[in-house]
Amino acid sequence: MCNCFFYIFLVISLLYYISVLFLLHCHWGDCIGTIGILVIIRSFIDKSKRILLLVIQT
Repeated sequence: MCNCFFYIFLVISLLYYISVLFLLHCHWGDCIGTIGILVIIRSFIDKSKRILLLVIQT
């Protein structure tokens, strides 16, 4: 079993937290697009967690 799922999940999580930091420092008018991206990334992270749990359990 390879750990590629774990590394992909780790990279996506780091991107998410970097995006959150960016969101805290930018103006609200500029952040509308960023919020949409964060929602998409967040849903992808949740799906990745489920896949990761299934891989670990098998």
